[in-house]
Formats: sequence, structure tokens, C-alpha cells
Amino acid sequence: MLDQSFSAENFFKITSIENRKGTFNKELYSTNYYAKHQEAKDKYNEIIDYKKRIKGLRSKEIKEKLKILNDEKKAIDEQKDE
Repeated sequence: MLDQSFSAENFFKITSIENRKGTFNKELYSTNYYAKHQEAKDKYNEIIDYKKRIKGLRSKEIKEKLKILNDEKKAIDEQKDE
């Protein structure tokens, strides 16, 4: 026979693991819990979008600086040829 115990903590761990897999069954939870879950999910997505915007801005700045540096290199190379 199996020697296992199912405490509230163990049940929470199991459901957390399943939720991370994307198998969140909202029928098992109260509407208040699901509302908080959705709110947390929205905040998480907001953070991800913010990080993408910042990364996009940084990559634009880096590309602009790289273009300026390449233009300066080209100007120096052209001066050598003269």
C-alpha cells in the first residue's frame, strides 16, 4: 500500500505544478481566486511587454550609434585615400 499523505501544502504544490504546465482548471477554484489569478497574469504580461519595449528602444539606440560609428569610420577611411 502507498504510504502518502495529502496535506494542504502538498495539494497546493501539485496544483501549482499543474498550473505552470498550463492546465489551470478554473472550476476547482473560487471566482475570487480566479479573478486574482487573472489579475496576476495580466500584470505579468504587462511586465513582459514593458521589457520588450525597453529592449526595442535599446536596440534602436544601439543601431543608431553603430550607424554613426560606421559613418565616422568610413569618413576616416576616405580621408586616408586623399
